[in-house]
Amino acid sequence: MQKQKHGQKISKPGTKKNIQPAKLISEDAKQKKLIWKIALGIAVLGFVIYSQSLKYEFAFDDSIAISGNKLIKDGLGSVGKLFSTSFYEGSTARDPSLYRPVTRFFYALCWTVSSGSPSAFHFMNVLIYALTGFLLFVTLAKYFHGNLMVPLAASLIFIVHPIHTEVVDNCKSLDELLCFFFFICSVYFMHAYLQNKKLLSLVLASLVFLFSFLSKESAIAFLIVTPLLLYFSGKTRSEILKTTFALLLATGMGFMMRYSALGFAANVKPTAGDNILMITNEFLLRKTTAVYLSGMYLLKLIVPHPLVCDYSLKQFTLVSAGDWRFWISLTAYAGLLGYAFMQFKKKNLISFGILFFLVTSALASNIFVIIGTHFAERLMYAPSLGICIMAAGLLTRGMKTTSPSGSFKQIIFSDPLPFFILVAVAAVFTFKTIAQNPVWKNNISLFRNAVDSSPDSFRARYNYARYISDESNLKGLDKPAQDKVYAEAISQLQTSISIYVYAPACDNLATIYFIQNKLDSAKYYYALGLTKDPYSYDLNYYMGKLLNREGNFKEAIPYLNLAIAQKPTDFAYFNLAIAYINQGDNDAGLKYLLKAIEVNPQWADVYNYIGQIYQAKGDSALAKKYAQQAAALGYGKTGN
Repeated sequence: MQKQKHGQKISKPGTKKNIQPAKLISEDAKQKKLIWKIALGIAVLGFVIYSQSLKYEFAFDDSIAISGNKLIKDGLGSVGKLFSTSFYEGSTARDPSLYRPVTRFFYALCWTVSSGSPSAFHFMNVLIYALTGFLLFVTLAKYFHGNLMVPLAASLIFIVHPIHTEVVDNCKSLDELLCFFFFICSVYFMHAYLQNKKLLSLVLASLVFLFSFLSKESAIAFLIVTPLLLYFSGKTRSEILKTTFALLLATGMGFMMRYSALGFAANVKPTAGDNILMITNEFLLRKTTAVYLSGMYLLKLIVPHPLVCDYSLKQFTLVSAGDWRFWISLTAYAGLLGYAFMQFKKKNLISFGILFFLVTSALASNIFVIIGTHFAERLMYAPSLGICIMAAGLLTRGMKTTSPSGSFKQIIFSDPLPFFILVAVAAVFTFKTIAQNPVWKNNISLFRNAVDSSPDSFRARYNYARYISDESNLKGLDKPAQDKVYAEAISQLQTSISIYVYAPACDNLATIYFIQNKLDSAKYYYALGLTKDPYSYDLNYYMGKLLNREGNFKEAIPYLNLAIAQKPTDFAYFNLAIAYINQGDNDAGLKYLLKAIEVNPQWADVYNYIGQIYQAKGDSALAKKYAQQAAALGYGKTGN
């Protein structure tokens, strides 16, 4: 029998005093409701600030990954090939080392549902970004449950951070979005497993981690980040080892799938135009430059202005060990790393943010492995969360209370200064993001901005010239207007080539001169381009075509043969036939005309030429046959 203490009544069973546990459950439910409300607000904010992009076109590298990729345009009918080929298979781009089948599955699914509408792809990006913001807050609230200001600050800064505009506005960058989203899903299910100890939760955590790895290879960094997250959130060693082992198994499965599809595919060696580190073979100079560029990443994450889609040569240049910019970057990173290690055992939140940033940005840094580019804002998408967590740690470091719960008002007024600083930063970032979005409306606006903000980038000028001088952009313009566009394109291309001799830029400039019948200038730039890319189909084909126009038929033949070796097109065969015929070799000419109609059986002009050759050879029957075929295809009816 229970004894009564002085001044205390013992309640009988069934009285109201016995429902205290229910009151606690009610408070917990209230807290969960608040978390989901805040998460929904963050998701809505993320969707709203990027809703502008729903009307944008495909831009940047969307053409090679999506709109110009045959396998993606085949839709879900090509799923088997999407999981058994490299990322760019189906396009003109080649990099056999990239394996991102989950991303390509989403591309194909969206293409099937929308018939290739850019709006649908932009909607998918924005939706996944909004869902990421939602799940990020919910997940951080589970791991850092002592103060809702921590997940609020980190998630809010993340969702409005302007450096994400390239990832969200560029449809191709769905790979970055999915990789990070599935990682957040993984750590969410992992937390569920550590709470309920149900194997299903661990299996789900491993499965979505596999999806992350199959969305983009950089997910490998999350194998280090995940145990760090568990350590800093107070999980035991056995919990950390068990869950990390499960993720290792998932990653191993991903590598097996990759090997089954690609084998031991080697990375494509980047050119100096892609990565400035390739300018030199000097080990130290490469590393000092990489450290400097890492410092620039850090600066862009703190002060995200200006934002540019392209930082090619010579927007950034090599930096030696004696350069002050190297030393500032090195000092900044040494300070971050030193602080992270000093605070490691204390499980300091800022320390975790630093380590998250350092680990996830390491693959993009070029310090350890040289990658396909020296600098790209999209590569800071996942690492930016580390900076956001650091910011959250700094904001909440001196807060008077560490456990606001029950209402959003309590979070604000428990210590209003950190909250209002957060709102101010978020407002500035939001305005910058909204202002940056229209840059991605189409290729012309994108590269016009790149030329203005990155004037020493050869590729920015080349791409701007390429898109403004494209036939689709010139359509409907009168000749004076076209000449004005060509003049602008020529100026941009000449500047681009003066910075770096890039074969496609030479080809573009030469073709404009060819159209303007400035054959000497065209020939010069075709030849210059061939010094950089002697096996280019376009450069060889157009050089051969130009020489034909000049009457230098003998000189044209080697170029046209090289073009055909790269790509046996009907036009290349036709021009090669013309070169032989004009040298009096009708037999060789006939041979290549016949090959031209093998490639394009609907080319009426070629049937007519074949008929004429047979007539000259005295074969009236074949001459009549091909003349009739030409007529059947419309020759002579439309001014042919």
